Amino acid sequence: MLSSSTKALASTSQRKVVRTPNGHLHIVYESMGKLWYQKSVNNGSTWYAPKLISYPDPEIISKNPFLTFYGNTLYLVFESFDVNGEGGVIDLYSIDQNGNITNLFPYQMINIEVESHPSVAVD
Repeated sequence: MLSSSTKALASTSQRKVVRTPNGHLHIVYESMGKLWYQKSVNNGSTWYAPKLISYPDPEIISKNPFLTFYGNTLYLVFESFDVNGEGGVIDLYSIDQNGNITNLFPYQMINIEVESHPSVAVD
């Protein structure tokens, strides 16, 4: 778990680490303008290799992740925007217990100048 960002886990208003009912730990963090996900099944002693969650395009920056869960499925919401100022989205992803990642809902942002801190509630 290496990050190029001093704020990779800094925002206290954003949940970045969760433990699902099956006892697995999950973490999401920022590095190099991208978001990464890792999982531990042994209380953090070892971690699976990092998975890129956000867009691989170097022109797209992702930040402000928020992680929650329902059962053993994770839900991740974050901001992504074009470095050239051509727009941004708020994405909602799910991650199942096998590590399969699904983009559920890209929401077009109206004003990407204001730094928001997206969150999600699961009912």
